[in-house]
Amino acid sequence: MDKRFWKKMVGDQFNNKYHLVKFIDSGSFGGVFLANEVIADYLIRQVALKIFLVDTSQLDLQIAELRLATSLKHPHLLDCYSSELGFEDDAHEDEKYLGLAMELAEDSLRRELVNRKTLLPEEVRDIVAQIASALVFIHSRNIVHRDLKPENILKVGPVWKVADFGISRVLTQGTSTKTHPSQQIGT
Repeated sequence: MDKRFWKKMVGDQFNNKYHLVKFIDSGSFGGVFLANEVIADYLIRQVALKIFLVDTSQLDLQIAELRLATSLKHPHLLDCYSSELGFEDDAHEDEKYLGLAMELAEDSLRRELVNRKTLLPEEVRDIVAQIASALVFIHSRNIVHRDLKPENILKVGPVWKVADFGISRVLTQGTSTKTHPSQQIGT
């Protein structure tokens, strides 16, 4: 779905809890919004809310992504707070949506590189060390990200974090770690 589909949701309420304030971006996964988490008319916090359509043929994979994203806690992984089902209103009754409430990032490595063109060597070392720390953590849990790219490295305050586990893979005993050209997914 294109950006127009997602942009028209700005102003809507997701699950009567998240008020969609601003459209951030979209891709093949769905749309991401700046959202106010509101309970009993009180602002709890601002989050990034990733919303995607329920695909009944892929529901097991979608739920597995949500479980994985909310279970992984590390200082250099984007914190995913909760998963949700929902719009609970008439405007969206034809479709079912899943949502993932996440820590709000200020920037991506991609935007940083576009805006600045180059980084100082000490900045590169710092970014690489932070991202390597996250990768060591997920690899120690037999998880392979499979889509690590500048768009999926986000900055929260001074900290760089790995995001988007949509096509990650949990390796189990006997799982091959080889990816054949016909199996290429991600970037």
